[in-house]
Amino acid sequence: MHLRAGRGTRYRSLAVLAKSTNFYAQCWGVTGKGIRWVYGEVVSGRYAGFPHGRRGRVNSDRVATGYRHR
Repeated sequence: MHLRAGRGTRYRSLAVLAKSTNFYAQCWGVTGKGIRWVYGEVVSGRYAGFPHGRRGRVNSDRVATGYRHR
C-alpha cells in the first residue's frame, strides 16, 4: 500500500509499503468524502531506517489493528 503525503490518492506517494510492515498509528480520521485514513510512522521494513522512521498517511481499510504500548 502507498504511504502518502496527505489523505487521499491525489497526494504524492512517499513510499510503497510491503505486506506485514509495522505501522505505528498516531491519528485516525475520515475525509469529507468518507475515506478513512490513518497518520503514523513506519516502524519496520525498508523505510524504518529513516530518522524517526517514515511518517505519512495510509488508507485505514488496509491496516490491521492491534494494541502495542509504545
